[in-house]
Amino acid sequence: MPFAYGIEKDRGDSFFESPALSFQSQDKLHSLFDLFLDPDITFTLVVGAGVSLDAGLPSWRQLIANLVNSPQFEVRWREAALSDGADLIRKAETVLQMIMATRASTPSEIIREALYMDRGGTDIPITPGRLADTIARLFMMLKQTGRSVGLVTTNFDTVLETAINGYGPTGETSDAEDSFVVTPHVLSETLDEAGKDPGWDPSSSVMHLHGLLAPGKKEAGKLVLTESDFLSVGPLVQRFLLNRMRDSVTIFIGVSLTDPNLVGPLWQLKGDYDEGGKTFVFSVCSPQNAAGADPVDLDTAEAYEIKKVDALAKVLPVTPILLKSYGQQMQLVNELAYLLQLDRDGRAWVYMEDDDPASSERYGHRLTRVLEKALTNINCSSPHDFPTGAEAKRLSDRLFAPLDDDGELTALLREAREELRNSHSQRDREIYRMFHQAFEDERFGIFLWLRSPLGGGAVQANYSLRLVGTSVYQHRYEWSLDRTAEVRSITRFPVAHAAFSGNWARQDEEKAVEWQLWRSQLAVPINCDIADLASEEDSTGKYLDDVPVGVISLNSTMYATRSEWHRDDQRSILSAMYTATFDRLTALLQRIAIRVIAASPPSPAPAPDPAGTA
Repeated sequence: MPFAYGIEKDRGDSFFESPALSFQSQDKLHSLFDLFLDPDITFTLVVGAGVSLDAGLPSWRQLIANLVNSPQFEVRWREAALSDGADLIRKAETVLQMIMATRASTPSEIIREALYMDRGGTDIPITPGRLADTIARLFMMLKQTGRSVGLVTTNFDTVLETAINGYGPTGETSDAEDSFVVTPHVLSETLDEAGKDPGWDPSSSVMHLHGLLAPGKKEAGKLVLTESDFLSVGPLVQRFLLNRMRDSVTIFIGVSLTDPNLVGPLWQLKGDYDEGGKTFVFSVCSPQNAAGADPVDLDTAEAYEIKKVDALAKVLPVTPILLKSYGQQMQLVNELAYLLQLDRDGRAWVYMEDDDPASSERYGHRLTRVLEKALTNINCSSPHDFPTGAEAKRLSDRLFAPLDDDGELTALLREAREELRNSHSQRDREIYRMFHQAFEDERFGIFLWLRSPLGGGAVQANYSLRLVGTSVYQHRYEWSLDRTAEVRSITRFPVAHAAFSGNWARQDEEKAVEWQLWRSQLAVPINCDIADLASEEDSTGKYLDDVPVGVISLNSTMYATRSEWHRDDQRSILSAMYTATFDRLTALLQRIAIRVIAASPPSPAPAPDPAGTA
């Protein structure tokens, strides 16, 4: 962003020029990590809609839009309701009452359909996203290291419980014998004098403040969605939260702090202490309504988000931790869990005190080491921006191998087609019958993107991705390939969107020319540690010291996200996969990426014999 001569940049502008996950850039981040090293502190993790959204469920705003778009809502009022700019709680009240006036259903039945309508049914298990996964590991590490912790959510679903129950007592993926089980708990109608819920055991259950509406199960507690719900249940929720905030270090994750039940206790807490040293909020500086903005406007919109957070911190006792993306939010949660693991092993000092780039376990140093190793392995280290010549061909060959006739990716895609063909669902068999030729004609390419090296060490942050290789062609000359994708909230690159969200992204490409080859992309983040790049075994990408080094994309010659099915459409098998198979696909793509960047460069050819003999 341009600035007039002599005008100093304020925090809203300079934040984006420095690393976010840095003790130097954010001193409050260091304070937060210090608190996690105190074994006597009680923690409360307040988790909002960001966790559900990351698992594929609708946001609060989208949930209300689903209510409006449901068949039960009168078509006559639909356009007016969608454009209604009322507060969400008032709008939810209006829409729900209008549906109930014409349909003999309970509020929970109507909300259930809107909450799970895009999943094809209400009994389909929900797969937690990466944010829920990192929160689960942090929760388990807090418990394992003897910290007292309570997990509280405003969500109706059981995404957190599913994520936690996938881990054993060590915080790693569990076997059946060592699995740890948590259950949901809804806020009791009566609290004790201090505001505690006598029936809640924080060590073994997740508190649902706004009620529970799990897939395929009956609702529990009072569902809080509308204005009348907030007015009737709000005082109880706020009493409970106020008690937790007074007695613990409270961290808001995936929460926008617009919910009156969350903001109310903070106003009451303001009189207890002036500094926000006990209550933290992870704030992703992402403009909510910047779609279509030009680059200059986007710069201003992003800086304005920081001004909003700073303004909130001046009137409420909260300490904001600023982040550039949701991917960074997930990484921060993971870093806190990793610090606890190091503390358990008596090595917390290598994170908190050691600043040696070669030995420190701090995030920035780990990321630099892993990225440099990956770039070296594919002969892409300085001064080269991309592998060229024989190295480019070698990288391209390695990326193509999984797509060969007997490649593992080809086998999985073939299996996905057979699942449709032999499905018990008549609708799915019909999809196969209509589109099997398109599925057979579909062709794929793999593209590998790595994080751009940090510019200026810890002083500047280059938050972008660079294309380093593909399975479909190789570049002989460095100047022939210069594709960079900046990681920002508004981007046309699916790979940048995947890095920003911290989760996979699937997107159709806008048709530019008739001969356009690629019509869709599936982009998957790559997370690994330095040991993965030295091992010949496949990595799961689920270790606490993993860092996000890039994104791998699977490009298709067919469309992958269109919602309507037409017989003459160019449909990709990616648009018709079962959830379990799709999850296997994204996991396989990450393993392929790590395997490729873990490859050691070939040994140099022997020097020619000066005598000219062999």
